[in-house]
Amino acid sequence: MANKNASLGLQIKRGNGANPEVFTALAAVDNISGPGLSMSPIDVTTLDDTWDEFVAGIRSGGDFTMTLQFEPDDTGHQALLGDFTAGTLRNFELVFPNTGNTLWAFSAYVTKYAPKGAVKSALTADVSLKISGQPTLVTD
Repeated sequence: MANKNASLGLQIKRGNGANPEVFTALAAVDNISGPGLSMSPIDVTTLDDTWDEFVAGIRSGGDFTMTLQFEPDDTGHQALLGDFTAGTLRNFELVFPNTGNTLWAFSAYVTKYAPKGAVKSALTADVSLKISGQPTLVTD
């Protein structure tokens, strides 16, 4: 029986901004986290309430983070740095490795791009994306 929780084959793809848009998988992604969906509740408690009361407030797609096995010559890794430098809002797809072709589609800005290295470890880069607007979960 297949492990339904395996992340092997998970891909993050970056759009090229063309019409029609073409998405290319980023190489050597070590780990990912996000989208980090959240909602900020609004306190509507009044003086005659005996319990706190809230209504749903604004929602956020939050952040998406990843660690790359950094390859300075890789065009995808260079493109992320270019997006950071230019402040480009870019479309991304997080593609899940299931038979239903499930993916999260979202637009985001690169907010962090931090290569790092240490003795006895691979050269990596921590990359953070700030999601703008509503991420869309798409299933086939």
